[in-house]
Amino acid sequence: MARMRVVNVTQTSATVECYGTGTPSKTRYWYFRCNNETLSEVNRSTSAQVTFYGLTPGTYYTAECRYGPDPDNPQYYGGSVSFITESVEYATSDYAS
Repeated sequence: MARMRVVNVTQTSATVECYGTGTPSKTRYWYFRCNNETLSEVNRSTSAQVTFYGLTPGTYYTAECRYGPDPDNPQYYGGSVSFITESVEYATSDYAS
């Protein structure tokens, strides 16, 4: 059974990983989707990781992963994970108007 986790989150990006899928006997095609964008990774590993850029600070997102041995049919669901990008901190003024 696969799982997903958030590896790193900034104000405008997030790195997510799908892992624990068992040792593949052939090349595995990974598809990650977040914010209406799909990123892919091809490897022969038990996990894959991608970074989504151009996200909005302080916003809630959900990413999901699918994978499989056929590039046209990622038949296995790898899970989903939700996260909030870091908020923008505004400097406060010491001056009163």
